[in-house]
Amino acid sequence: MRFVEGLMRDELAAVTQRALAVLSREHQEILRLVFYEELPYEEISVLLRIPINTVKTRVFYAKQRLKEQLERMGQRESIR
Repeated sequence: MRFVEGLMRDELAAVTQRALAVLSREHQEILRLVFYEELPYEEISVLLRIPINTVKTRVFYAKQRLKEQLERMGQRESIR
């Protein structure tokens, strides 16, 4: 059972990486900082030298684009 779970987790990670690669650099960067680096919005604001509301807006739209891309990829996978 653990082997199957590991395969599913690896596949999900691969699909997510492919979806992220399609996003703009700006969206890739903001999602990396939020989800992989786990930085709070305040730190991201200072790091990128942008207002905190801009950080929030970028995260919102980046997540939206990522979701759209994952849905497209899921549809392509299910067609095969």
